[in-house]
Order: sequence, then C-alpha cells, then structure tokens
Amino acid sequence: FQLERDCRAAGAVVGGVLEQAKYWDRLAPIAYRDGSASSIGTILWYLDGASGEVLGDNIDPLLQFWHYSEGMDPIHYYIDRVVPRVGLLSQFPDKAAQIKLLPKYTPDSVVGVDHPGSNGADTVRVYMAWRRAIGGKGGKFVALAPGGPDGGLLLKNEAWKFDFFPTAHYRYDWDSKGFGGYAGARVIAPYHRASNRLLRTAFDGFDGAVPTVLLNEMEQDTEFSTVGWRRLFWKNNKPEVYLPKTVSDQVLAEIEKLEQKAHFAFGMNQAAAGGTRPAGLNSAPAQREWRDIKNERLSKQIANWAAMASDSARAIVALGSDAYKNKAIRTRAPGTAMLTEVKWPIDLKEEKYSV
Repeated sequence: FQLERDCRAAGAVVGGVLEQAKYWDRLAPIAYRDGSASSIGTILWYLDGASGEVLGDNIDPLLQFWHYSEGMDPIHYYIDRVVPRVGLLSQFPDKAAQIKLLPKYTPDSVVGVDHPGSNGADTVRVYMAWRRAIGGKGGKFVALAPGGPDGGLLLKNEAWKFDFFPTAHYRYDWDSKGFGGYAGARVIAPYHRASNRLLRTAFDGFDGAVPTVLLNEMEQDTEFSTVGWRRLFWKNNKPEVYLPKTVSDQVLAEIEKLEQKAHFAFGMNQAAAGGTRPAGLNSAPAQREWRDIKNERLSKQIANWAAMASDSARAIVALGSDAYKNKAIRTRAPGTAMLTEVKWPIDLKEEKYSV
C-alpha cells in the first residue's frame, strides 16, 4: 500500500515537472524535429542551482558525443554546451567571481543557415561528461568551463549513482553504429533530390508560360498597351491571345508521386500530415478504421515518442530524489486546474518501481 502511494506521489511530481518545463509544448517537439532531421534529438534534465527545481533543456544534436565502440548503450556521454554567462552565474552563485573571468565564447556562424546576429550574446562554453554506473561500480559527472586565469573552471565533479544518463532522446530509428539513430532525413533525401530536379525543370518552364498575342503581319500598326488592364486596338483581323504550355503534365504528376512516396517511406500518412482525410470517410466507424491504419503506419515513431517520455520521467525521478527530498510539492491535480500538495517519497528505491 505504501509503495503504491509513493509511486502515485512520484507520478504526480513527474507530471508537474513536465508541465512546468513545457515538455509537451516545447521540449518534446524540438527533440522530435532534431531526431528526425539528424541522428538524435536530446532533452537534458538537470537540477537548477538557483531554484532547486528539476528543469529541462534541448541540446544541439551536433554538440553531443559518445564512443561508437561502446555500442547502443554507451558508458560515457559528452555534451559541448554554449551557455549564457548570466545563466551560469545563476546556476553556480558560489563561483560568481571565476565565472565573470571566463572568456566569451561565440560559436562560428554558418552563412545562410544561422540567423544574422544570432551569436552575439555574452555566452561561455561548458563541457559536460558522464560515466554511468555499471557492474556495481559508481559513475561520475564532471562539468568544466574552459579558459580563464586558471585555464579552466571546474563546475561539477561528483558521483553519478545511476546506470543511465539524465537525458531523454528521440530517434527516428536505431542505427547499427551505436547510440545515435538513423535520421529520418536520410529516408526522404532521395525523393527530395529527385523532386528538386523536376521542380527546377518546372519553374524554368513556367518562366516561358507568358501570354502571347498573335497578330497578322499586315497589321503592324495595331496599338497594344503594356500596362495593367492593357488594351489592344485591331482593325480587320481579331488577334489571338495564346498561352503556351511549357511544362509537361507528366512532370507535375511525377512531383506529386515523389511526395506521396516520401510520406510512405518515412512512415507518415500524407492526408493526416495535411490535416485532411480521404474523401468519402464520413461515418464514425470508417474514420476510426482509417485512424487505426494511420496509427499503425506511425507505430515506430509513436513508440519512440513514448520512450522519450519514459526516459524523461526516469531522469526526473532520479534527480527529484535529491531535489524534492523533505519538501512539500504543489502540483496540478489530474484533469483539473486545481493544485494539490504531495510529498516526495523518501524510501522510493529504483528497484521498486518501473516507468
């Protein structure tokens, strides 16, 4: 009975943290996009030094690293972060003097990709590294800000008692190379390239699809204006307005086929992605059947999305065991706008529950 109550209390706190961190509105959608476009989308869960709350943040998929030789469940994990100096001061107020002396770090901008002026803030670089617990041996967590008078500022150097990292990940699919995934962009890239080639052909043709007036060569003195709502004065033979067809219907049809094939290869229903349903599905049973078929196509992505939520909950519970110990926590009661007060279970051991 007590274990059930403890699990309910922990579940309520996890739900409150997810809502407070805007998991469903911001963190999860960004991780989904990153994991679809690149090898991995990541949410880092951490204990805020200023408020004592568990918070989450999205991590750049190109600034996280692991050892391929350690397989799909690596022992070591590294993050290279760009952090606002004011945020670092808030996180480590006891190291304020050293943080103020850290050099400003501005990441290189990619012309045409990054927004102009997007890297002009006062930011510093922070390296984060974890070794998870394994084989009965405890792990370790280290955070270091390079530079400064001493060559680097050690922010964290502490034991990590869990056999997982404080992160949640979205992968379009697992890759044989290890921790990272197989990007969904790699699936649709061939269709995208083929479509682009045909689109260039089509738009080049559209440039020639301009109205043309055919006149009798004997009527050279016909008056023709070039302004909007143009007028044409003719005498004997009425001129013909001709609109040349410069793009083949086959080209346009092939572009549409490529789009359909890309949706199919990715595992997404094209009509659902466009917010529509097939014509004729007006009855409730027919719509339910279509939703079942559509969700079956998305089963892999749905499972990966659910796994990311489970990993987030596991990380929150791990961090919450220290953050919320001996604290009364107010969280939203399920299905209502009212707040309820719960206490973090003191004796909730990891082997006693599952997420």
